[in-house]
Amino acid sequence: MNLRLTVLVAGLLSGSIAFAAPTSISFSSLGGSTIDFSGGSNFSITGGAFDQFDITNCYTNGSVTPCTDTHTVGLDGDISGTYTIGTPVGITAPVTGSGIIEIKDENGVDFTGNLTWVEIEQFGSGGQLNDQAVVNVTGVSYTGTNTDLKAMAVNLAGDATLSWSFSTTETLAQLKAGGVSTGYSGAYAPIPEPSFYGLLALGVVGAIWANQRKKKTA
Repeated sequence: MNLRLTVLVAGLLSGSIAFAAPTSISFSSLGGSTIDFSGGSNFSITGGAFDQFDITNCYTNGSVTPCTDTHTVGLDGDISGTYTIGTPVGITAPVTGSGIIEIKDENGVDFTGNLTWVEIEQFGSGGQLNDQAVVNVTGVSYTGTNTDLKAMAVNLAGDATLSWSFSTTETLAQLKAGGVSTGYSGAYAPIPEPSFYGLLALGVVGAIWANQRKKKTA
């Protein structure tokens, strides 16, 4: 591979790395908001006088570079929907149900996405939703001017996770039975669409093919 082709392929790959590490946020429940296991195998995010959580951190490039918009940290949001815990297998169980994750920007414009939780895990006093960070937010929409929310909305899907800790040990059976609630923290990261990686692969293959063709005709 000659120097020119090496530089081209390196450029394509470095661009893919930057694109694969987009803007991401972490958030924490506001006072009065909890993940509420209400019984009948159901749970939801409840409470909060006006909003349920606020953004505590915002990064780009794989949690390395702080976000550029000074308004992003401190923005508030909500998680709607009622979710149902399925049959446990060990410390995990599937989760059904859907809702919406919403973040309100500094001008009152909403960033929204359709949310499912996929799976719940409870181990001792701690628990998590979507621990494998699979894509569980789709149909992302945002029409405002916040730079970081705009960057997140470029990708129409992402993964949201949620975690919590009780003061006592709990099991999935106890969560399904209900009567417990606690504060929580979470994170959201956009996921580049698969078509991007397809275009990247085509670009690399095309560059190699062109280089080989040039050699044959030289």
